[in-house]
Amino acid sequence: MGGEIPSCRFRPEDFSRFETRLRAETEALRSCFARGAFSAERESIGFELEFALIDEGGHPAPRNQELLAKIEDPHLVAELSRFNLEMNSEPHDIRGKVLSILEGELRRLLGLAEARASARRYHLLMIGTLPSLSE
Repeated sequence: MGGEIPSCRFRPEDFSRFETRLRAETEALRSCFARGAFSAERESIGFELEFALIDEGGHPAPRNQELLAKIEDPHLVAELSRFNLEMNSEPHDIRGKVLSILEGELRRLLGLAEARASARRYHLLMIGTLPSLSE
């Protein structure tokens, strides 16, 4: 995720290359499960949220790299396109006040990202597909 896709039209060899890479990634995941790379002893929880970066008119603002350079937090990364961001929490044990801990992380990250974005006249919008997106 986070890589630019320079085209919106694809050839058969593009699909073939995608399938090859998808098979390799699936095999890598299968291997992780087979060798016990995921903890079975510890139940954990976290979040991954995706946002669109929009301008004051509600249109995509393709400035995620510029914004991320100002934020400098590894929990915020580029996603799919130049106007998408992804926000990730740390993993936490499912016990005690874990939901309060996650809420604190979410509020901190949202506050940081929105403050940096609004200083540049952009905003974050948690949405699947922007209705203002056009080809």
